[in-house]
Amino acid sequence: MMLFRVATWSELVAQGVLTNDADVRLTVSDSFTNLMADTDVDGTVDADTLFDIAGTVTVEGDLTVAQADALNTAAADADALSYTISDSDERIADDIDNDSGNVSGASSFTGHNGATLTLRDGRWHDVRGGHCCRNW
Repeated sequence: MMLFRVATWSELVAQGVLTNDADVRLTVSDSFTNLMADTDVDGTVDADTLFDIAGTVTVEGDLTVAQADALNTAAADADALSYTISDSDERIADDIDNDSGNVSGASSFTGHNGATLTLRDGRWHDVRGGHCCRNW
């Protein structure tokens, strides 16, 4: 039986195996809680270095608008983020009104009644075609 030791990112860089973040791109998929963990409580998430070399970060499960904002801040160096939002219609509308980008970055978003919402003709529509929220 052969056993392999997995090297850390810093060890690979120190040994010259990887010279910069262009050498490798990872696809990362995990829960919001795990991705945003800060176990040493230093204000930087543990996955910060991982985000630097991530091609795509996929978050399992729905996020609130506030969680999407925190993720977008922490994972700003990742090439792409993939997440869905489920929050109140008001928070979703406020995010769009303020051009925060959290809702527009989501692959889908659902409002208070659980219906998937889309923007069409400056109005929110749920999948049943009903109007919701605000006019733009």
